[in-house]
Amino acid sequence: MRGNLNISSPSDYNLVETNNSNNNCNRRDDGNNRHISRPNNRRSHRRVRSWDSNTNLDLNTGIGPSKSCLAVPKVLRRQRVLVADVASVGNASDTLVSIVETNNGSGRGRITGRELHETAKAAMNEGDYENALRMFEAILRAQLDRFGSEEHSSVGAALHNVGVVRLRIGEPSKAEEAFLRALAIRRNVLESGHLDLAATLAKLGSARTVLGKYDEGLHDLREALKVTRKLLGRNHRTVAQILCHIACLYFEAGELFSAQSTFEDALDIYRGVFQDEADRDGCMAQMTETLCNIGSIQNKRKNFSGAIESFRKALDSQRGIMGHDHPRVQASLDNLAYSFSKSKLYNQALICYKEMLTAQISHFGSFTLECCDTLAKQVLIYGKLKQVDDAVQVVDEYLESVKARSEHEKSLKNCKVFKQLNQMLIDIKSAKKSSSKSKKKSAKGSRRDRSLDCFERILFDKPRSDTCGEF
Repeated sequence: MRGNLNISSPSDYNLVETNNSNNNCNRRDDGNNRHISRPNNRRSHRRVRSWDSNTNLDLNTGIGPSKSCLAVPKVLRRQRVLVADVASVGNASDTLVSIVETNNGSGRGRITGRELHETAKAAMNEGDYENALRMFEAILRAQLDRFGSEEHSSVGAALHNVGVVRLRIGEPSKAEEAFLRALAIRRNVLESGHLDLAATLAKLGSARTVLGKYDEGLHDLREALKVTRKLLGRNHRTVAQILCHIACLYFEAGELFSAQSTFEDALDIYRGVFQDEADRDGCMAQMTETLCNIGSIQNKRKNFSGAIESFRKALDSQRGIMGHDHPRVQASLDNLAYSFSKSKLYNQALICYKEMLTAQISHFGSFTLECCDTLAKQVLIYGKLKQVDDAVQVVDEYLESVKARSEHEKSLKNCKVFKQLNQMLIDIKSAKKSSSKSKKKSAKGSRRDRSLDCFERILFDKPRSDTCGEF
């Protein structure tokens, strides 16, 4: 059992902790170190996402086979398009673009580059990356037809935008190719210290981070950081965003100390510029995201008291700007509960899981399979507290509530939620019975065999369909 220990970059992707638990790097990112030295004895890392259901750790060991865990809703992947993400159409805004489909999929037509650009941005904000990519590629073709070569700033901007979408849809190799082409054009047609050049360098570094090209990615991100600091100063929100990208790269490379230190540098900048920011909500959201990233690294480094402090601060701010049932609030509660449980503060962990379950039911509008996962975590905590009867009572109450919402008994037979709750109740009673029998025997075997930790094996070792049913 664990929380969602995820590291999320400012705009492109979410990263979850790697398998590496050994870290021998003690440096901040000061722009001087050019090579990433990776420990020879660390496990090979695996890139996963915070909504991956196979990224869960055992409550007692911190490692081990996959356990059932909260799947972060897809809405967390639909991040807003930032100004630095999508390049403007510039002086080619009057370019006419031929499009195959208009009016909801019928007919052909022509539209200006600016109009199609804004439509593509809106599609990205809605998570419709397929259509966004189609529109940005249409703009690219129109720019190439108009200017006849790739040596034009508008062509570079169009290539940059295609790369951004490619990175969002999980095609880092194609994104890297697009960013490299855009970078070559922008180096030729823009000044060496232009912000658009820094934006493409930052995106190229992010793409190479996903591909595991850490040395090249770090070089790109540091060049972007150098240009941005020169133009905007060291204490600017955009500088903090690039620092967060660098921290994500460190994390992926297994350098947890450097990742945490760089995130802390970014957090200091966010706090310093917050009062003067026009978009305070956006800045606060980035601050809370950075706090969560720091907390995740602290969990990874087994600094659970520090993680508790980080997640508590993030949670207070998230509730203020997002509400009590937002998916990010749920994820923070999950992480906070994990930190409490690893610190053996089981009562506090139980409170967090109860709040998380309430938030999930409010968000989804019903008791879903995700809610079953959270309820199972509550059961584990009840087991740690030796409150088996309370676990039985809670599961039974939710099972009865599912029954009460059913208008026809036949519908229960096809309800995945009902089946899982019913099986959970059977497993708990079975575990309770087995535990009672083992206490009567002589002191043979391990303490774990006699304890209610068997709940963990019974509840989580059973495979479950990835289909999210709902009652």
